[in-house]
Amino acid sequence: MRAAGHAVHTLDLFAGKLPKDLEAGIRMANKLSEDKIQERVDKLFSKLPEELVYIGTSWGAAAGPAVRAAASRRGSRHPARILCGPRR
Repeated sequence: MRAAGHAVHTLDLFAGKLPKDLEAGIRMANKLSEDKIQERVDKLFSKLPEELVYIGTSWGAAAGPAVRAAASRRGSRHPARILCGPRR
């Protein structure tokens, strides 16, 4: 996206902390409440211009706050989600 000339903003839900493995990452994710996620989403969005296109990945119910926030912001372009799941 950046190479194509777009500005890219990302949300760090874990305040810079990185898990040592998948299981540790799942534990980290499970410790975040939806309220905390919403707080971090709102903080990021408050610093961004109104007219944006929102694209995000889904890791379950936690994608809800970002999608709701993007859909309710004035000037927002259609939010899109990239859904991830196991290969079949």
